Amino acid sequence: MRHLFAFARRIASFALGFAAALHPAAATSQVVPTGFEVDFAIGEPFTGPPVAFARLPDGRLLIVERDTGAVRLATVGANSSDVVHVVPGVEGVHPERGLLGVAVDPAWPARPYAYFYYNHVSGFARVTMFTAAGELSNSSSTNLSFGSAYDLLVDIPDVNGIHNGGALHFDGGGRLLLSLGDDATGCQAQTLDSLLGGILRLNVSAMPGAGSGPPPKSALACADNPFLGQGANASLRYAWGLRNPFRFTIDPPTGLLVIGDVGSSFFEEINLLAPPGGAGSNFGWPQVEGFQAIVCPCGTCGQGNPFVAPVHVLPHLPGVTSIVAGPIVRGNLAESASFPSSYEGDLFFFEFFTGVMRRLRESGGAWAIAPPALGQPDSTNWATGLFGVADAQMAPDGTMELVVFGLTGIPRGVYRIRRSADTATPEILESKGGDILRLRAAPNPAARGTRVTITLERGATKDASVSLRILDASGRLVRHLAAAFDSPGAPLWEWDGTDRDGGRVAPGIYFLNADTNSPRIKSARVTILD
Repeated sequence: MRHLFAFARRIASFALGFAAALHPAAATSQVVPTGFEVDFAIGEPFTGPPVAFARLPDGRLLIVERDTGAVRLATVGANSSDVVHVVPGVEGVHPERGLLGVAVDPAWPARPYAYFYYNHVSGFARVTMFTAAGELSNSSSTNLSFGSAYDLLVDIPDVNGIHNGGALHFDGGGRLLLSLGDDATGCQAQTLDSLLGGILRLNVSAMPGAGSGPPPKSALACADNPFLGQGANASLRYAWGLRNPFRFTIDPPTGLLVIGDVGSSFFEEINLLAPPGGAGSNFGWPQVEGFQAIVCPCGTCGQGNPFVAPVHVLPHLPGVTSIVAGPIVRGNLAESASFPSSYEGDLFFFEFFTGVMRRLRESGGAWAIAPPALGQPDSTNWATGLFGVADAQMAPDGTMELVVFGLTGIPRGVYRIRRSADTATPEILESKGGDILRLRAAPNPAARGTRVTITLERGATKDASVSLRILDASGRLVRHLAAAFDSPGAPLWEWDGTDRDGGRVAPGIYFLNADTNSPRIKSARVTILD
């Protein structure tokens, strides 16, 4: 991030003091709107600061420590974690290098691979996949280990130690996306045949190959990558023109990438990339920061490239230097702790040092700070006191999970933002206006092979064009169903738990998306049990 980890210890006390001046309660506790609470879910022991996490299909969490290279496993319901692996060769001495990202293969356990992005003692950054062994699908077991390393990339430049990026996520097509900073050499972000300053998209479906890797880059290039055939590195690029995209998230139902780009002097950025048309987006660094044109040090490099503007910026104020983007809220109305449906589709982001959390809402193609919820700390900040958030993702139960790096005033570990246990109804805070179209699935959860009835309630009219898309947890289309109609005229669907080829779907979480012309809520989740 913007010298994030290099300055973390030195700036922490200043940032806390600044935040306390703005929000006196923020220095000692987290303040969230009425009807929500922050749970400290997974705490010590840690051997180093936790920085990223990924979820196994059975619900267990893999949590990685930046400095030590340790990979920790937290079982479902546990409040602590165990070290199950240490990635060898991690350079964790420099205050911004280390083990920075983790992802789990979407075909787990058939493909029992975990992927790690880290700075290596060789002087380059790497992406390596490890094969898992042990209990691959037991939510209560810590019997899991990783071996058989296979390197995917070993030549990511790492000269200056900072601006490493660090997020790893799979998209709905099973491609592995990696965000990389510019290594403090901004011109690389505008050099197409460079790995730096953007997002790579890798085809790992045929990996691992023979030996220990790395494979030819041509074997990692996705067939629909935007710069395929324009050079070995360019063929891997999915987006460019970014300074330090430390964290991005992918919204499973839409495939939308929410990218937080850490700024230099003027702005922190929220950038969006909507596939497929957004592939190849150039976000302008180092010629533009936020909406501010700057003197480019690269001569003619990058000039004439069309740039994509951020959808939101965070101006630099004292202590405001490191944005963490996402996620987009996708609730689960079957779960009492889930974010309510009035939040569906809203985008959250965090500022690492001042501990603020803000909420954006889209209207007419523009994103802006959402109207304040009841009990919100102030009109701009949805929450305060969340210092050191390094990664944030939606959980299957519709709560939001955060990894906290560990700054003065808030212990390191995994936190969960959830609806309060004493909340009477899901819609306690607000309505987006107009009818809310609620999808209901019953039974939910459902055993494999059980017929699930899905209804669209309130505001629905008899429209033969209404259909339902069922997607798996990684956003891949499983089924597309046409609607029938019950006697009042509301659409309903019957799903027999099979995919497009007629095979039974695997146990897990599935998204239900109704295709209607209404901009209101029309999505839900259903859990299929073994």
